[in-house]
Amino acid sequence: RVSLGRRQRRYGQTLVVAQVAFTFMLVAGSVLLLRTYQNLVRDDLGYRTADLLRMALSPDPNVFTTPEQRLALADQIRQAFDAYPGVRETSVMAGVLPPWFDDTTDVSLGGDVRLRDVGRHAVDAQYLSVMGMAVRQGRDFEPADRAPGATSALISESLARRIQETSGRDAIGQRVQATMPGMDLNETFDVVGIVNDVSYHGPLRPRPADYDVYVPLERGGPGAFSIAIHTSVDPASLIDPLSQTLGRLASTSPQHWISTMEGELALQYRDARLYASLSGVYGVAAGLLAVLGIYSVLANSVARRTRELGVRVAIGAQPRDILSLVLGEG
Repeated sequence: RVSLGRRQRRYGQTLVVAQVAFTFMLVAGSVLLLRTYQNLVRDDLGYRTADLLRMALSPDPNVFTTPEQRLALADQIRQAFDAYPGVRETSVMAGVLPPWFDDTTDVSLGGDVRLRDVGRHAVDAQYLSVMGMAVRQGRDFEPADRAPGATSALISESLARRIQETSGRDAIGQRVQATMPGMDLNETFDVVGIVNDVSYHGPLRPRPADYDVYVPLERGGPGAFSIAIHTSVDPASLIDPLSQTLGRLASTSPQHWISTMEGELALQYRDARLYASLSGVYGVAAGLLAVLGIYSVLANSVARRTRELGVRVAIGAQPRDILSLVLGEG
């Protein structure tokens, strides 16, 4: 034949169209996954993530036997860390820093209304500043709130909204009851301030609502101390010296979870980053294959239509007409 048959040309064009269509699907999916990962990383978790070092210490119960000794240890840690070059401010809390779970409590809002799994965090005076959190309404803790018998507490914005919806009154100044599941512990909270919501369980496992209660460190339990250190230098560079300092202050107490906040979050983003990276690689590979496929099909088509194109030139077709014909089909 002088030219390819219509059926042969249709088969080649169908092959190219199908390849391009599948490539568009894969590339679009890759872009969406990459954008999802970027949005996940940029999501505001409610607390500082840069220039923050996190550590934890389980005070030896044979050495720190009383609450007063534990509080004295917390003061020593703050003073020693704050004096170290490159440290801006240190906070000690009883419990676990985000992005991990902390102790929870059941909160009664009156009548039959009860909220389960409300986060309970015992924090010191520096906690909000170090973590980059803010009081949205009301006030922060005052020295009197840390005295024995005080019942003052800060709550998250989501919990404040729920209390207001239930009672019809502003949450500031209200008293709520709390119980620790499985423990003989009943507390009374007098709400004095409202702080911003925090994704306490991490960016990948958010709770339906961020219900959190913050009480003074003096009302903390017997568990581990978490330490947050806001730095003016690379926080990773302070891990070894601060860990050694902590070892001198409590030589028989084990240390845990020593890492930067960004490093800790990177562990949670690991799977999402892997999927986004793989989809990006597949998208690029599919794009290259589509380009090669289009070129190959067109090159084969031109090679098989050499006689046809020669006839077209012979009867007056210009080179630009031949080029437009071939590229137009591409």
